[in-house]
Amino acid sequence: AVVLQAANAAFARSMADYGFDGIDPSDIDETGRQIREEIAADKPEAAAVLTHTEIRMLAIRRQMESIKFTRSLEDVAEDWATTVSGLSPVIVERC
Repeated sequence: AVVLQAANAAFARSMADYGFDGIDPSDIDETGRQIREEIAADKPEAAAVLTHTEIRMLAIRRQMESIKFTRSLEDVAEDWATTVSGLSPVIVERC
């Protein structure tokens, strides 16, 4: 587990270097668990054969997509001179 924690910490630092700030190393682990649970609920056999590396890559991708989504919402809010929380749910769902 120490090796994984160090790897997640290193990856979070690297992501910050490329503009993906705010990712905590534990976010990668938590997202990985969520992904495995989601896959297991739909296709248990598929979840069973996924390696830790595959799950980790999916988790990192989801974290990066989440940051990009948040930035898109912030850009829309800025263009409309409002806060993200003030945006209509329709806008939030379509960004």
